[in-house]
Amino acid sequence: MAMEREEDGLHLEAMAKEILEALPIPVFIVDDDVVIHAANRTALGWVDAQKQLSVRRRLGDELHCIHSFDVEEGCGRGPYCQDCPIRRAVGVAFHRGETVHRTVEVELLQNGKTRKYVWLILTHPLVHSNGETYVVLSVQDTTELHRLRGLLPICANCKKIRDDDGYWRQVEDYFHEHTGAEFTHALCEDCVRQLYPGLAEDLLDENGGD
Repeated sequence: MAMEREEDGLHLEAMAKEILEALPIPVFIVDDDVVIHAANRTALGWVDAQKQLSVRRRLGDELHCIHSFDVEEGCGRGPYCQDCPIRRAVGVAFHRGETVHRTVEVELLQNGKTRKYVWLILTHPLVHSNGETYVVLSVQDTTELHRLRGLLPICANCKKIRDDDGYWRQVEDYFHEHTGAEFTHALCEDCVRQLYPGLAEDLLDENGGD
């Protein structure tokens, strides 16, 4: 019976690891100083500036947070780090054992440029391994979602959208790149009447007014 329980425990542990690796969002296992001790496959491929993620480094150093460059000691040691929303979320989860769910804005230095990102941060209560205590930190980039909720520069004539690099893009291309949405094309009633005045009513009747 004891052997069966041990085998069940090993099976559940292996299954939990597979589930963690399969998650489509980056997940980090961090300590109270936000030092990365482990990460899932998505997190490993998420840090494009580094090409691969290194453990035993603080998250801000690994992701090139602009404040990690404020002082030589790096992430968590600069004058702004005490107000870092990620560190605060980890601290609440670590010291109170509470799940924290919040949206934060961060600025990272990537490819020589400072870029602002909006992240959905979720920290789970403590996990314990080999006598040590950690927090599970998941990060979801919601920058595009927030941008789409805001104002987009759009040409008053051709309706193209200007992207962050200053290029004018077709509406379909912009939304497909940022949301994955696929577009089909049709004509509204007003355009049908404008383009096909002699056939408009018959065409609209055939398509049920669409």
